[in-house]
Amino acid sequence: MTISGIRRAPAVVGGETPSPPRHQKAGSRRTVLLFLLPAFVVYTAVYIAPAVASVALSLFRYSGTGDDPKYIGLRNYRQALRDEAFRSSFVNTFKVLFFVGIAVFVMSFVLTMTMREMRARGFVRAVLFFPFLVSPVIIAIVWGFMLDPTRGLVNTTLNEVGLGSFTQVWLGPKLIFPMMMTGMGWMFTGFFVTILMAGVERIPPYYYESADLAGATRWQKFRLITLPLSWDVVGIMAVLWVINAMKTFEFIYAFTGVGTPPSATNWTAALYVYYTGFANTGQPALGSACAMTVIMLLIIAVLVVLIQRLMRRERIEF
Repeated sequence: MTISGIRRAPAVVGGETPSPPRHQKAGSRRTVLLFLLPAFVVYTAVYIAPAVASVALSLFRYSGTGDDPKYIGLRNYRQALRDEAFRSSFVNTFKVLFFVGIAVFVMSFVLTMTMREMRARGFVRAVLFFPFLVSPVIIAIVWGFMLDPTRGLVNTTLNEVGLGSFTQVWLGPKLIFPMMMTGMGWMFTGFFVTILMAGVERIPPYYYESADLAGATRWQKFRLITLPLSWDVVGIMAVLWVINAMKTFEFIYAFTGVGTPPSATNWTAALYVYYTGFANTGQPALGSACAMTVIMLLIIAVLVVLIQRLMRRERIEF
C-alpha cells in the first residue's frame, strides 16, 4: 500500500547508491563557486594582483615617487645578485632559518612530549601560544626593554641575585642579532607546540601503552612512535617555518628601534628589500626592491619543494 505524499527511496542496484542527477551536480557546483567567489576576489586583490604587479615592476627602473617607469629588462635582477648587502642579508636570513628553526623544533618536541602526560596541558598550551597572538612589534619592543643594559629585567635580575659578572650589553653589535633570534624562537615555539600537540594527540594511546609494557624508554617511544606517526605534521611545520623565517621583518625592524635603520650586519632579506624600495633617503628603488622580492619568492618555492621531497614517505594509517 502506498501512502499519498511520500516518495519511495530509489532502489539500490548492485549494492550501490545511485548517483544524483546531472542537473543536481551542476547546481551544487554553482553553489560552491558562488560561496567561494567573495573569498577569491579578496585573495586576488590582496595577494595575486600585488604579486603580478611586483613581477612587472621588477623589469623597470622606478623609484615610486612620481617618475615614469623605464623598462630595463633583467638589469634589476643582475644588480640584486651582485649587491653585497643583499647577499649579506640572505646570510642573516638563513641563520634565522637554520639556527632558530633547530631550536624551535627541538623545544616544540620536548615541550609536547612533556605536556602529553600533564593534566593541565590545555592551560599550558594556551600560555605558550599567547606570544604568537601578540603583534611581533609589541613582542620585539618588550624583548628589547628586558635586555636593556641599564634598566632591563635581565641585567637587573642578575645583579640582584649576585650574578653581576654575567651581565652583558645584550643590545651591542655582537649580541643583538643572537638576541633577536632568541626572541623570535620564543615567539614561534608556542605556535609550533600547538600544531605538534594536535598531531600527537591523535595517536591512539594503546601504542604508548604497548611500548610501556615492552619497557621502552622515552627516547624509544619518541623515535619509534611519536615521530613516525606525526611525520606529516612535522612536514607542515617545516613549510610554515620556511615561509615565516624567509619573510622575517616586523620583529627585527621593531627590535632595533622603530624608524631607526639597523646596522647592515643585522639586515634580513625582507628588511633590506623594505629599505631599498621605501626607506632609502638617497634614491628609493622600487623596481630593484620588486626584483629582490621575486628572488625571495623563488627561493622560498625551491625550499618548499625540497622539503616536500625530502620528507616524502609512506603515509601511516592508524
